[in-house]
Amino acid sequence: MEFYFWIVIHILLPILFILYFRKEKTKIAEGKLKQLLNFALGLATISTIVLTLSLVVFLLEPTLIPISFETISTGQRYTVIGCLLISAGLIFLSDSKKDNEMEM
Repeated sequence: MEFYFWIVIHILLPILFILYFRKEKTKIAEGKLKQLLNFALGLATISTIVLTLSLVVFLLEPTLIPISFETISTGQRYTVIGCLLISAGLIFLSDSKKDNEMEM
């Protein structure tokens, strides 16, 4: 049961967030914010893919599963969470920047 929880939390949720932020990215004006958002989402996507592939490799050898929980999940999880937080911050920044431009 813990294994399925791990898959949902570390693989499916980041994929859903990445897809949502990609949709929101289309609303952001061109410029530096969009470039930073592209970078953060790209890094989050690559990290999620690496995490998924590592999980598949460790599933081939069941004795390595406890090691994968400690090593892979720690490094990749923080990378994905960091990139998603950066993406959310950039979307918030672009929204507030648009609001400031409208007020002027």
